[in-house]
Formats: sequence, C-alpha cells, structure tokens
Amino acid sequence: MNKLTWQFFLFVILLGAVTACNQAGPDSTPATTIQSEVVTGHAPTASATPVVEPEVTATSQPAFTPTSVAAPQGQLALATYELRAGPGRAYELVDQIANNSTTLIIVSRTEDSGWYEVRVGSLQGWLPAEALASISHRELIPVNTELPPTPTVAPTPTELPPLEMAWLVTLEDVNGLSDTIGITDWTVEGDVQLNFRVCRAFLGVSTSFSSHSMVNCIFDGRRGDATLAQRIVWLQQNELLSYDAILIDSPYAAERNFLIYADTLSDRHIVFDAYQLHEGLMYWTSIDLKGELFQTPEQLFALEGPRIETLLYEMLLINFDRIQPNAPTPLPAEASRATPAPTPAIESDLHLEWVIPADELDVLTEPLGMGGWQLESEILWADRACRQFFGYSWSVSPNSAINCVFQASDEVSSLAEAVALLRTMGVIGPDAVALDSEFAAENAFALYADRALNGHTVFDGVFYHEGQIVWVSISLGTGSGMVPTDFLDDDHLIETFLHSVYLFNLDQVDF
Repeated sequence: MNKLTWQFFLFVILLGAVTACNQAGPDSTPATTIQSEVVTGHAPTASATPVVEPEVTATSQPAFTPTSVAAPQGQLALATYELRAGPGRAYELVDQIANNSTTLIIVSRTEDSGWYEVRVGSLQGWLPAEALASISHRELIPVNTELPPTPTVAPTPTELPPLEMAWLVTLEDVNGLSDTIGITDWTVEGDVQLNFRVCRAFLGVSTSFSSHSMVNCIFDGRRGDATLAQRIVWLQQNELLSYDAILIDSPYAAERNFLIYADTLSDRHIVFDAYQLHEGLMYWTSIDLKGELFQTPEQLFALEGPRIETLLYEMLLINFDRIQPNAPTPLPAEASRATPAPTPAIESDLHLEWVIPADELDVLTEPLGMGGWQLESEILWADRACRQFFGYSWSVSPNSAINCVFQASDEVSSLAEAVALLRTMGVIGPDAVALDSEFAAENAFALYADRALNGHTVFDGVFYHEGQIVWVSISLGTGSGMVPTDFLDDDHLIETFLHSVYLFNLDQVDF
C-alpha cells in the first residue's frame, strides 16, 4: 500500500469514529476516547513501523440559542387613518393617527387578516389591512380570538343629500357684510364643488396694494364621528390650515362654539379662519386683512377683534339658515358689534419726523430710475419709528422702500449686535446674504440682499450709531439671470442710496 492510500484509509477511519460520536442519542453517554485502528503497510524497501494515532477526545456541542426577532411593525399607507376600538368601522373611534416617524407595533390580527391590532405610542386599537402599506414579520402576528363585541349601531342612510353651492355666502352677502372692515368691490374668484366639500372664494379691494381674499367652505363629515380638533389636524395635514397658525383666545367665539385661527401672509396681510362643527358638517369662513409693519395677528385682533368675530359669525349664520331654513340656530342669535377700543397713546423718545418722507425719497432714487413714491404705512412704537412706501420703475411690480429708526437696547453696542438683533426680529430675513462691498465697509454699515416673492431683489442697509439702529431697505426689479452682486457697479448706486437715507436720518435725529 503506497503512502497516499495509507493516509486515505486513516482519514476514513477517523471520520467514521467522529461521526458515530456526534450521532449519539440524547440518553447515551459518549465514550471519553476513541482508539483508532492500527494499520500496517509494506513499503517496497522496508517494513513499515506500526503507527498508533493519538486519542481523539469527543467535545460536547454548544446548546442552540434561537435568535431574537423584532416585533412585527407596520407603516401607514395614507397620511392619516382612524384607529378603532375593534376590527370594524362600527367600533368607537380611538383617535386619528398620522403617517409620521412613529412606529406602529402590530399586536394581533383577525383570522382573515382583514384587520390588525396595532400600538402607536400610548394608543392601541385596530386598523384595516388597506391602511397598512407594509408589514414586517407577518408570519409572527397571532390571531386574536378574543375580539370585543360588535357594537350596535343605528343604520346609516345609504344616501345622504349632497352638499349644495346654494348653502354658501353669495357676492351680495359678502359686499353687505364687509362694510365694517373697509373692504369693497368684491368679485367671485371661483367655486369648488366636490363630493365632500363645497367652497366659494372672493377677492376684494381696500387701501392695501394687495387684494384681499374671503373663503367660505362646508365639509361633509356626516359619515364620520371625528371631533373638531381632529378635523383641524386633518386641515393642517392637507395644507388647508398652516401649522404656523395660532389659536386666537376669543371668549366671543367660545360662547358660540367655534374656533378662530390666525396667520401672517407673505404680503403682511393677516388671515383669520373660523371653524364650526355641527351635525356632521364642518363650516369654514376666512378673511384676510391688511396688517401694519411688524404687526402680529394678536395685535391686529386686539384692535379689530369685534369686527372680525362678527363678520365670521354672520357668515356661519347664513350657512346654517340656508341648510335648514327657519330652524333654530345652533349658535346664540345675537352678536354685539362692539366698537374697538381706541389705540392708547404711545410714549416714545422717537419721532416720525426722523424718518425720510416720500418727496425726499423721490430725489434720492432718481439715479436708480425710480419715482412716484407713496406712503403706504407708518408706525411709531416705543422702540421704533418707521415708514413704508411703494413706488414705480421699469418693473411691472411696484417697488418697495422702508426706513426705520430703532431705539437699541442696552445689550446692543456694535454694528454686529445690531444686525443680530434685526435678524432675531425678522427684519433681516433668514435667507438674506451679506454682500462684500468696499463702499459699505468704508462707511461702516452692513449690506444684505434677499429675494422678494414678486421676484425683486431686496437690499438692506443696517447702521449703528450711539444706541440707535437705522434700517434702510429697497427692492429693485430683477432682470433674467441677474444676481444681487450684478447691481453693485462701480458707481455704487445702491450703496449710495442706502447711505444717503441714513445721512438724512442723522440730520433729523438729535444724536
């Protein structure tokens, strides 16, 4: 037997011994050692020396530990869905859950996998299978055999009367209601009629350069049982109400069971929305009003609240009366048209005379090709005096100019701190960029540029002098492909204008 054959025999013997050891039954005791067979071979030239293999010790196999598997999870297929107390729409509504980063833990399912019991945060309830876009570890979800009893529900009519456009306010209604808020010449912007809502929008004119809007909608919720708060969430998720809108504290609205929200629009208008839920229908009325420079929704409501509340309320009453003529109104019948309290006199060390007037603005902007400036608004507060203007140039959209003198707080003692304060106040926009201007650096002011919604480029100059902050802003029509630095030519027209307004302020202010 040659050497290779001898090694093969030895390998087979050892393999058989080890295999036999591993196949021992659970009750058998494996031998501690296995003695290999002695094999003698004959080489052509000499007798082979008997070889004894070393003893092989049987080692015990480690116990099998199953790998832990994550609990089954799911992801919603829609933006929101109603969580029910049992596997069916007849069960009580637990809450409305949103499709966000919160994980849905799947607890159990019905036998036909038509409904799944889920846990999201502190809530637990049931969702239909079509509400889940994906399910992990589906094979691990147990069948729930102890389902809650099916509730007895009164039969719902198979057909409900459709929503009608005739229920909404008309152009005649709007013109009659808006006389108290100084908006006239309303026109119908458009009608919307869908299975679940009807809406009508209007446009009106006032002293504001921008037009006003008014909206009246009725949403059909007769097949559901969501609360008004849940419907507000739905409006926000569907971008019909901004997440930035604030809930106005209005005892008047609270007594009449409706909510008022307010938000600031990009053109300084402030929109007020009223929502009321009654017998499954949700009513929405909306009006936007011109706000003053820096005015918040709360400040405007403090001045115009009674007029705003009354207008929104009377639109609701029109909706109710047209749906159920002569029926008792769900809201109190009388609304007092209270006169707004007069604005208290403001004590300020600042004066509007310090701020540039329109005629001076015409002179300074002539090199820029602008003119015809008109005063749009002016404010005098304890910490600022401001004027805002609109004028004309080659651009289709009017140009805007603003000049303010601020009384800086004790914490502000440098130009950099003044800029930081104006950014915090929102005067300098979050997207405004600082421009590298030798002229601005030589004259110790900060120069910023931003883009307005109408496409204009806005330039802001910020100056600081002995506790006073001066802000000068102007917008210019922007040609195709232009960027802010394209305006900064060798003549320094933009920087010169901003600096000239500042010098005017210095001449007027007794620094």
